[in-house]
Amino acid sequence: MRRGLASALLLVGAACGGSEKPAAPRAPRRLGTVEIARLATPSVVTIRTERALGTGFVIAKGFVATNFHVVRGARRVAIQTADEKVLDEVTVVGFDARRDLAVLRVRDLHLRPLRLANRDLEIGEHVVAIGNPVGLERTVSDGVVSAMRHVGMAHDLIQISAPISHGSSGGPVLDDRGRVIGVATRMATEGQNLNFATPAGYLPAIAEENGDAPISSLPDDSARRYFKGCSAGELVTLHLALRRALAAADRQARKGQHKDARDDLLVASADLILRIPRCRWPRFDLLRAAARAERAASDQAAAQELTRMMKGITAYLATALR
Repeated sequence: MRRGLASALLLVGAACGGSEKPAAPRAPRRLGTVEIARLATPSVVTIRTERALGTGFVIAKGFVATNFHVVRGARRVAIQTADEKVLDEVTVVGFDARRDLAVLRVRDLHLRPLRLANRDLEIGEHVVAIGNPVGLERTVSDGVVSAMRHVGMAHDLIQISAPISHGSSGGPVLDDRGRVIGVATRMATEGQNLNFATPAGYLPAIAEENGDAPISSLPDDSARRYFKGCSAGELVTLHLALRRALAAADRQARKGQHKDARDDLLVASADLILRIPRCRWPRFDLLRAAARAERAASDQAAAQELTRMMKGITAYLATALR
């Protein structure tokens, strides 16, 4: 059973032929960026947790691959498809924290799986990345395989020039046959187009674990790292300011005063950002939520976006202080 699942996930390079001499397998046709995007984009999903935004893609019926760091520390996960359908019955099939990979089981997800390729890559070959950088859903970028990097024992990374940003994590990196060769995982901020993907060949072994554990069961030490650099005074300021802002927004929402809630939450976010200069990640998340609120379709949606982020930071703070 497990071997069957692995075979179904990985691209098989052999084909059956005649009894005397097997026929050479016909190589898939090379595709352009437009064709790859058209082929793969419907299978790419947006992943949202209380405090994180990431990308995932379907690798088997009901199975979604992503980065471990996207779902680590989450208590709830929502999967949004290209047609705006949101699915929240999500469990963990398996994970590899060292390689930053996770496979999720998503109930009622009926999207076509992408093919995985486990092969040697050529430096300079064309690749396409699809993700949700800073919330811009299903953004397509392309580039080349820049290098193969070895990280510790038996852990490889694919260096690519295709641009990725925060939110792209967990998205597929595809070759010119439309097959997934890697999972976008990180970028180097000190240079241009220094981006990395974990080889897709690691995914079948994780999928074979075939678990069904709650998201909250994932090991997590990220909460403390999230607030690294914050002073004790800044943590107190953060806690009190978020509690006040959320309480006021809740009262306004119950009265239908969505514009007031939106405006007050934006002001509270801006004020808090100025008061916690050493809290890098909370400031980044508040800025991101404010930017997304400005683009929201309604005052209610904007207030909900800011509320969701503030509640996520509050929950993370409680975890870090345990």
